[in-house]
Amino acid sequence: MTITKRDKYITHRMILDYYRDFLNRYESVGVGNRTEYNTVVTQRMIDLTRERLHELQTGRSIRKLKLRSGLK
Repeated sequence: MTITKRDKYITHRMILDYYRDFLNRYESVGVGNRTEYNTVVTQRMIDLTRERLHELQTGRSIRKLKLRSGLK
């Protein structure tokens, strides 16, 4: 079975949708509240999910960009 460019595109879109969905859930539930899975949402969870989504969308790491610019 050959993996086509279309297959890769669809898979990438599904992963992006997955991260967008969780980011939206975390932001709508709010920091300090619990998700439907009984997980307490933290600001760090939101930040890391946002960073990973950015990495997947752009191919660039926010952390690496911050390190290069001298930010933490």
